[in-house]
Amino acid sequence: SMQIGRFNFDRNVFIKAKNILTNKVVKQIKWVVIDEIGPLEMNNMGLEPEFSEFVNKMKLQNDTKILLVVRESLLDSFVEKYALQEANIVSLAEFKTWCS
Repeated sequence: SMQIGRFNFDRNVFIKAKNILTNKVVKQIKWVVIDEIGPLEMNNMGLEPEFSEFVNKMKLQNDTKILLVVRESLLDSFVEKYALQEANIVSLAEFKTWCS
């Protein structure tokens, strides 16, 4: 496992998630939801580098929608790092109204 601050992460979970992100079957999926992209990814750990490769691959596909949960405090640096200036950004409050 990997200890960061008060959080303890299971490395095997990251390995499994990275394998899913690199799987070619993702092309046939209509929605991908990742909760959450956080400080680990922003510091090139966690789901990186596979997440960056996944985002770049998905930018070329119009038929797959991606829902990414990102902490508001990281939002600006996240958008810049992954070049997602064209993305639709929705606050938690707005998202809750969509779901009700």
